[in-house]
Amino acid sequence: MSIHHSRHLFLKFNKQYEETKIDTMTEHIKIDNEEGSVVWGAFTRSLTAEGFEKKKIAVLNEQILRGMPTFIFFYSREEGKIFVADYIEWFKRYEITKHTEEINLIPSYYHDRVGVKPDPLKKKLTCKAYLRVSNIRELDESNTNNMFNFENHDVRIYHRLKEKHNFSVSYINISSNLFEILSKEFSSYLQESIEIIQEDKILQLNKTKKSVGVLTEPPHRTDIKKKKALKKKKPQKIDYVKLAKSNDTIGKTGEEFVLNLLKKELKEKGLSNKKVRHVSKKDGDGLGYDILTYNEHGEEVFVEVKATTQGVKSPFYMSSYEREFAIRNKEYYKLFRVFNLDLSTGIGDYYIIEGDIEQQLNFVTDTYRVFR
Repeated sequence: MSIHHSRHLFLKFNKQYEETKIDTMTEHIKIDNEEGSVVWGAFTRSLTAEGFEKKKIAVLNEQILRGMPTFIFFYSREEGKIFVADYIEWFKRYEITKHTEEINLIPSYYHDRVGVKPDPLKKKLTCKAYLRVSNIRELDESNTNNMFNFENHDVRIYHRLKEKHNFSVSYINISSNLFEILSKEFSSYLQESIEIIQEDKILQLNKTKKSVGVLTEPPHRTDIKKKKALKKKKPQKIDYVKLAKSNDTIGKTGEEFVLNLLKKELKEKGLSNKKVRHVSKKDGDGLGYDILTYNEHGEEVFVEVKATTQGVKSPFYMSSYEREFAIRNKEYYKLFRVFNLDLSTGIGDYYIIEGDIEQQLNFVTDTYRVFR
């Protein structure tokens, strides 16, 4: 069996909340359906626990930043049912309180356990950490046979459950086939908002830093006529301020990466008398391109940069003016698509579109300017 290299989290939970008849999963799914995501509290009696293991949870964060589907599995001890959700982010014990906006994504029945100190008598459970997830759905229990302890693939979650091992949290790998199946259901919200990131957390990730960018061929152009109708999206409360800040960080990092590539290219062409100009930085946006460089004949070439931390096939956006500029100047135009961008090193992989972009890319209307 082929095992996918991605890492995920497996959690056990109690069907009912303490001595009440409140159904844990039902209450969380209700908020997920209404708000588009839900925050799941991880309970403990420990006096010192304030989160998940940093190095292990950091791997999940890295995957999310790179656009890789990452999943949280929830197992009901009493019923033997298993659920899966799309992972978004996690919070430490005191990062969510009754006064933070995330409290609205937590079921109200345990608000009194949120953001509070541990019970010194260890009688009362409190939340040591939180997982924000989306798109909760039930899985067949047999899928636990396709889940493995990430440190020892000889240990399957299926066997650990049957042997009633005493564990509440496990970091796991899953089979490539299960990963492919779940990825097809990965929340469309996450695909659109995955680049909402916090700059102060990027450098804290325990990750292998990208040191060399790779030039690749552009991916094969999709026949959009064969595409299925769009699925109905779940409602979401998107932090547009954070999204704009994130997109600005990614865009500027991508432009600096391409700028350095073009400077090196001019030097290799023996055009040291010419200087690459970062026009979007020096003159501002709105010119229809980001960088001015030169070809081997010393003629001006207009370069547009579109960057992402996601993979090679992730879509990007162009304004109508950027598109018109590219069409008008197609003989002296290049579009650099930077993907897999590592924000900690400023390096990514990339491909280049030259000439008539209309013949090489698909353009789909996504927003409208409306007036009367």
